[in-house]
Amino acid sequence: MHVTSTTNPSMVRDLRPNHLFELAFDSYKNSFRYHGSHLLNLRRPHRLGEFSRPYSKGDPPHLIDWKVYARSDTLLIREQRDEASASISIVVDCSPSMNWPDADLASTFPERVPTKIEIAMRLMLNLAYIHLRQGDIVRPIIEDGSGLVARWRLNLRGASDALRIFETIDGHGFARDSLLAECTERVGQIPTTDICYLLTDALGDDLISRSASTTKILNVVHVLTAAEADPSWVDDEISYFDNFQSEKEFLGSALRQRDEYKAQITAWQQRIREQLVRSGHRYQMVTDRTSIQVFHQELWES
Repeated sequence: MHVTSTTNPSMVRDLRPNHLFELAFDSYKNSFRYHGSHLLNLRRPHRLGEFSRPYSKGDPPHLIDWKVYARSDTLLIREQRDEASASISIVVDCSPSMNWPDADLASTFPERVPTKIEIAMRLMLNLAYIHLRQGDIVRPIIEDGSGLVARWRLNLRGASDALRIFETIDGHGFARDSLLAECTERVGQIPTTDICYLLTDALGDDLISRSASTTKILNVVHVLTAAEADPSWVDDEISYFDNFQSEKEFLGSALRQRDEYKAQITAWQQRIREQLVRSGHRYQMVTDRTSIQVFHQELWES
């Protein structure tokens, strides 16, 4: 699947709900991978040959093209496939780790570094805006990450609601509490939907597996900051190292050497990707410095 754009590429750190990207449906209408707004399999006859397929056991007899059968002794099914509304869930991980970097650490960077929860909020409202404009049913779910597995649902009735909520939480610095204040109800579990987008730093225990059990297609968007993905900014003035090479630490975490850290990040991403692909799902990593154009193209490419 491809995306068309009428704007110049910018970074995810600047992403707004109404960024002018439109889904290019013509390029993937015939993909059986997608459902809902992507593809609705309506069982009704159609005259055009492009909708033909071989008969399968259990297909309704009234869909058989009997004229083709009379000519070639071949059972052929012709049916119309149309677009229709899909049910979409967008799960936002609000675990404490998503608040990185904190204010003290952020002040050491030469430019503003958004927290992971800010990145996730921007992505969530942009995805909601796009699907709501297509007429889909969108259910944003906020996982509070407190250990109680409380979930809250945003009530988005239209694309304008996504814009309104964005302006509100932007005015409060994308604080977690400002997002929760927009939630209308507490829900017991992630709803079953056609497509689920999970926005997470993947540091939780089982959020990925729980999300996968509720949807036909799971898109895991691995949200990290560019500072996490690339530790080149670390220097002696803001880092602490033990004397022993094998026990080097950075600010009490698991950074021992820059090269080793980057290798560990890459291996971690690869493990998650392989697990998801084996299950028929999708994975991509997004940081605040990811191009918006790249984000959309990787998310929806066929």
